[in-house]
Amino acid sequence: MNNIAEHYIPVNKDHYLTAQHWERYLFALSLLKPGMKVLDIACGIGYGTEIIRQYGCDVTGVDYDKDLIEESRSIWKYDGFVNADALDLPFEDSSFDAIVSYETIEHVNDGDRYLSELRRVLRSSGIIICSTPNIKYASHPPFHLKEYGVDEFFYLIGKKFSEIQCYAQYFRITDRISDIAQWYMIPFIGSIMNKLGIKDAIMSLLGRRPTDHKTMQSINGAKGSTIIEQLKGEEGKSYYEVRPFKGPRMLRVMVAVARKKDMS
Repeated sequence: MNNIAEHYIPVNKDHYLTAQHWERYLFALSLLKPGMKVLDIACGIGYGTEIIRQYGCDVTGVDYDKDLIEESRSIWKYDGFVNADALDLPFEDSSFDAIVSYETIEHVNDGDRYLSELRRVLRSSGIIICSTPNIKYASHPPFHLKEYGVDEFFYLIGKKFSEIQCYAQYFRITDRISDIAQWYMIPFIGSIMNKLGIKDAIMSLLGRRPTDHKTMQSINGAKGSTIIEQLKGEEGKSYYEVRPFKGPRMLRVMVAVARKKDMS
């Protein structure tokens, strides 16, 4: 796959992007049924795959990063993680009842080819749940090889699948201010401190946040409680839930739900 790796690890519960990550998987559960065979494509550290597994599905998590796959197996004590290229999946045709594809299509140059591969491994009448950030409000990182506007994304899904339903996740103006600070102001200040030779000293005083992937284990730390129960018990996430598309204003993520299209 012609891409550059990016993996968001949702451990900062105070950030709206984390809330939206969790909400997308809770949304998936509303469409899935226990016992379904599910593909979680670009699973990263595997937290979403684990959510789907705990729900009772036969789920396979796939990622291009071999190290992450090995770590996911270790963290979740689950062997259903596979190292593979999203454009050349090692599965037979019509292998899955459902596919969850969150924040992946923007990491490939050819979205049409990517969706064709997902369609190949999806069973007849199977569903796909696919999301991507709105190009208007993205930070345009180098690992986003092809970002999408609203109409372009939903049109592309409609080319390969039928019965498309359009959903979205919105954000608040305070979230946008936070994004701008994180994307532009903080790096600018950091570059100035670096030039002055004081960045390391200040970061040492402030304390660096741990970035080890093992912090994902804290998500499942409460004894007798599944990830799903913990997420449903969280407060302050309802604004960021996946909801029917109401227009592009303050739209952070587009989410499409569709079925396999009969091409004959």
